[in-house]
Amino acid sequence: MTKPEISRLNPFDGLFLRAVHLQQIQLYTQALSHALGLAGGPGVVHGYGLALAADPGKPPSRIDVRPGLAVDGDGRILLSTSTIRVPLPKAGETLAWQLELVANEEPFGQEKSYGDLCVDPCKGDSGTAPFVGEGVDVRLAPLRVPAEFDQGSPAFRNRVASWHFEQERRKGAPLIPASDRDSTDEEVRPITGTDWAAPTGPVPGPVGIALLLRTAAGFVLDVWAARRDRVQTAPETGWTHRLAMRPWQVFIAQLLQFQDQLGSAWPATRAAASDTPPAPSARPDVSTQLTEALEHLQSGKRRKPIDLVENVLATLRGDRAAAPGLSLVGLGFEDLPPAGYLPAQKENIYDRIRWLFPEGSGVVFNAYRADTIVELVARAQHADRIPLIRDGGIWPPRIEIMVPVPEPYTDGHDLQTTRSWVAFRRAVCIPLYTEDPMRAPEPAPAITATADAGTSYRRSVTDNPAAAGGTVPLSPMQSTSGSQPDSH
Repeated sequence: MTKPEISRLNPFDGLFLRAVHLQQIQLYTQALSHALGLAGGPGVVHGYGLALAADPGKPPSRIDVRPGLAVDGDGRILLSTSTIRVPLPKAGETLAWQLELVANEEPFGQEKSYGDLCVDPCKGDSGTAPFVGEGVDVRLAPLRVPAEFDQGSPAFRNRVASWHFEQERRKGAPLIPASDRDSTDEEVRPITGTDWAAPTGPVPGPVGIALLLRTAAGFVLDVWAARRDRVQTAPETGWTHRLAMRPWQVFIAQLLQFQDQLGSAWPATRAAASDTPPAPSARPDVSTQLTEALEHLQSGKRRKPIDLVENVLATLRGDRAAAPGLSLVGLGFEDLPPAGYLPAQKENIYDRIRWLFPEGSGVVFNAYRADTIVELVARAQHADRIPLIRDGGIWPPRIEIMVPVPEPYTDGHDLQTTRSWVAFRRAVCIPLYTEDPMRAPEPAPAITATADAGTSYRRSVTDNPAAAGGTVPLSPMQSTSGSQPDSH
């Protein structure tokens, strides 16, 4: 052994105990503690909640960081038992910061020195601090977000969060180009020239607990864009990144970031916070639907025009509720996590949910038990994020809406639920969405048993007998049904 990495004191009778020996005992304990911290991986263990705070009658002036426990990238324990106050930045050009936990050591106390030839204990206030406090500081690290991000745009928060998630994915150095966001050069990169034997290693550095954004309306805290809880070991996280998958703590962060932002942007939430009623809903444009129905008739499609005319008649009679005059893009979302949850009402799910997504999106509705939906959301862990604008990825997006229904469930004309939510996920397979199912001349493919078999009940919007035996191509905004396995 040329250089011991971890060394401890070897005491014996007659040893003249000095400060260096006691220091070695402490260094040994610290080395073991850091090694165990590295073995478990970095992240927040618990606590470290955040809030924008202010003095009474004044705008927010600081961030309150509540007590918590975390482990940084060097294996150091970051324990705080009191609230840390961080002043908000002054006016400037920086638009985004990352709040980071960093270790802090500060000597304290005072003791006189005896037996040290260089120190006279009888002279004045000479002495040494005998203790070192290991605490936690919170710092604001500026982020260089792309210059085209407009802080006045409703999508500013979503853009920064998505950009931050993408930076994290690329830092993971995936060996397999499997993302829609890979460049053309990355897509054709050979995998045979890759060093598959290179070991992973811990990524040193502080622990992020939030992003602070300077928007046109003021400062906004986005916790889950930066916070990663301590879930996986460093090798598991490293290899998950390299194999073009998504670590569990990153998937959970992306899902929670969407739910948190949706909760603050949803009209009912904003109205409750401001004591003002939400804006009235806007009815679908009847003339637009009739024009679309005529175009479908001229192109030879049969079922779609009937659906459109039925919608128009129901709207004019007042039987159909007004479609919500809002969309996810209008609420500030330009892309979504691979899965998540949306507010829903018991009736008119098709209309209310459909209007949340851009026109032309391939949306399919399936009904499941509520506990099955939770499992299916978790299965989307490694899927790409869902773009809602044309330059955000593969277009148009294909999305499955999972509606929780009680069991046993009898399929009716309108798909309804007893719960206040539905779930969405990126479609598992890519259906052909340019054909009319009624005109499909080829027989439907045989059903392939999947892990989802037996849990899906689909509502039909077509009376095509061929659909009874399997899956048929989907038109944009089309739903399929029957008692078939989940194939989306």
